[in-house]
Amino acid sequence: MNAEQPRDVPRDDSPPPPARPVDDAPRAPVRPVPDAPLIPTRSADDSDAGWGERADDGNDDRLLRDVPPHW
Repeated sequence: MNAEQPRDVPRDDSPPPPARPVDDAPRAPVRPVPDAPLIPTRSADDSDAGWGERADDGNDDRLLRDVPPHW
């Protein structure tokens, strides 16, 4: 077996990147997490009625309203 690298693999002879210096600078204190999320879990217009849900009046009324498109 040949110890050389295959010809189709480029060889990287560049030196490694310099190590990052240790940062001993004082840091600002971490702020506490607020109780309310910054982004609401539901938007103002994201309601069940917006997604086509209706008040639970019973399944019979819904079945009478929902007819196949060819009727």
